[in-house]
Amino acid sequence: MAVIKWVLLGLIAFVVFTGVFMGVMIYTAPKNTAAAKDSLDVTNKLIKEAEQKKIELDRKLIQELKAEKLKYRKLEIRYDSLKTASISHVSILDLKDKEIEKLTGLLAGKADKNARAKDLAKTLSSMKVTKIAPILGSLDDHTVIAIYNQMGKPNRKNILLALSGDRAAKIAKKLIN
Repeated sequence: MAVIKWVLLGLIAFVVFTGVFMGVMIYTAPKNTAAAKDSLDVTNKLIKEAEQKKIELDRKLIQELKAEKLKYRKLEIRYDSLKTASISHVSILDLKDKEIEKLTGLLAGKADKNARAKDLAKTLSSMKVTKIAPILGSLDDHTVIAIYNQMGKPNRKNILLALSGDRAAKIAKKLIN
């Protein structure tokens, strides 16, 4: 930006200096009208050339400024998109951390549930089928399946025998699926 200012200042100084120089030349020139006219024509020609150069330089400067402005805008857009992406990643990471905490809690709860189911399975495996039936009848399917999974293979049949035919079939279907 500073270079552009200096170029413009130099160009303006050149035009002013040329104008002053020509003014002094005309003022001090002999009163010969033909010579004065020629001198005035040369001065006008030089002024027009200087104005043309100034116009060309102005156009070039405007084009350069537009190009720089476009580069700056592209960088701004890129910065904004990176900033947004960064915020999105942070949000996603926060959500993932919360999800991991939740799943860890669920796993701990499931491990605890499995341990309790194993204890209950051990107790039920020592009981007769007729004594197990009322207990299993009042439990939900998920709990019965958890107990079934924790029992040893020889005692698993007792779980299904203790249930009604329909419920045993329903639980067997869930075990297979």
